[in-house]
Amino acid sequence: MVRGLAEEILQGLAEFMVRGLAEEMVRGLNEVMLRYLDEEMARGLAEKIVRGLAEEIVRGSAEEMVRGLAKEMVIGLAEEMV
Repeated sequence: MVRGLAEEILQGLAEFMVRGLAEEMVRGLNEVMLRYLDEEMARGLAEKIVRGLAEEIVRGSAEEMVRGLAKEMVIGLAEEMV
């Protein structure tokens, strides 16, 4: 039960963090690229770049960081429940 809860918390937290990071990156890239490209082209390019980065972040160190944080949260929650 606790392991399943931990996995759900980890998945939700990772998705939330990556989504927020991706949104900020798209905004920033859009602002910079709008100076050089038209709006539609800049938005499409920014979204492609961020999608690729987000996939790498989830696979890489961010996943490990989130997993560690989630484990600590779940351990604390489990201790409180017991």
